[in-house]
Order: sequence, then structure tokens, then C-alpha cells
Amino acid sequence: MTTRELPIVDMARLAEGEAGECAIAAELDAIYSTVGFCYFRNIGISQDLTDGVFAVSRAFHAQPEAAKRALAMNASHRGYMAPNSSVIVTSSVATVKRPNYSESLMLMHEVDPSDPRYGTEVHGPNQWPDLPGFKQAVTEYEAAMLAFCRRLLRPLQQAAAENPVPGTRQRRLGPHRPPVRRRHGRASRRAHRRGGVGRDPHVAQAGRGDRDSARLLVARGPLPSDGG
Repeated sequence: MTTRELPIVDMARLAEGEAGECAIAAELDAIYSTVGFCYFRNIGISQDLTDGVFAVSRAFHAQPEAAKRALAMNASHRGYMAPNSSVIVTSSVATVKRPNYSESLMLMHEVDPSDPRYGTEVHGPNQWPDLPGFKQAVTEYEAAMLAFCRRLLRPLQQAAAENPVPGTRQRRLGPHRPPVRRRHGRASRRAHRRGGVGRDPHVAQAGRGDRDSARLLVARGPLPSDGG
């Protein structure tokens, strides 16, 4: 493996039962003890589902600015985040002073108004765009991604138990679900002149963005080692 390649973990091995789960756990332990990043294959999410969620993401970001700002982020951290309106403060490699030149639509788990958590911290209603098929595409994708994340938990837990990191502790998965963030990296003028992308090229991502947890980014095409 060269420095430009990342390992690929094949989740299809879970069908092998305990042996497959142990094999994946060993892979994850080796990867996250060395490289720190990897791809996942055969995660149970169809290409049509992935294409659909990217399509509605593009449709949202193609709207006029006024339409997007009408869904400005609310107190529950759900809604539209305009370009140059946030600064990353959790970086461990640099002191970030400039705002992100990207825009996002934050969507999370929805809590019923009768739930005691409703309206507290991040427990509140989503702001859904009035776009055909948007909510269905996102909720179906989110459900499939959540199912994959839950399948991934057992191998991750096993890897962590075999080689625990001093000073850390395992945490149970809470009742809330990871956010699904529809992100669009706008090309800056400098990047445009170079023919490149903006400072944040990801269009869609799923996973927790906390400093002590993992993030899953979705690849729209074949993985590098798939030959396509």
C-alpha cells in the first residue's frame, strides 16, 4: 500500500458470523493504530440511494440564496449554515482564524413535541426544504446509514476491548442518531482560477463530527482499488 492508498474494509465478512466479525475487528485495530483512515465496502446502501441523496443535496444548494437563508439554523442546530459563517475551533493541527467557505444544511434526529427532551440542546425539529422528494431521500438514506453504523459497532467495540487506549472509556450509543449534513463546498476565486474545488469539497457526509468520535464521508463513485 502506497501513501496515496487507503485500506478497504469489506463489511460482507459479517455474513461469516463470529469469524468474520473478529476479522473485521482485527483489521480496524490495525488500521486505526497506523493509517487512521479507511474505506468501507458492501455496507448495505445501494448506489441508487446514495445517488438520490446527492441529487436532492444539489437541488437544495442550487436554490436562490434567499430560499436557503429562509431555513437559517435554529436553536436546535438544524437548518442552513451560510458560507463564511462558521470557524473550526476543534482542530488539533492548526489554529483556524478564517471562516469555512462552505455551506451546509444540518439535519438530525427528530424529537416529538411530547418528548421531555424536545427543545433542549440538540433535540428539536428539522427544517425541511420544500423540494420534491427531498425528505424521503434523506430519511431513507439516513436509516440505511444508521443500520450500517450499528453493524459496525460490534467490530469496533471488539477492537477497542482488545487494545484499549489508556485514559479512555467506552460509551453506549445514546437514543439520538448521528446528523446527516448536506454540505456544499463553494469554489473560491483562487481555486476557480486554478480549476480546483473550494476549500470544502464534500457534498454529503454522515456521522458524528465530535472530537472524540468517527466521521463517515460518502464516496460517490467506485473505490480506488475497485478498478473503476
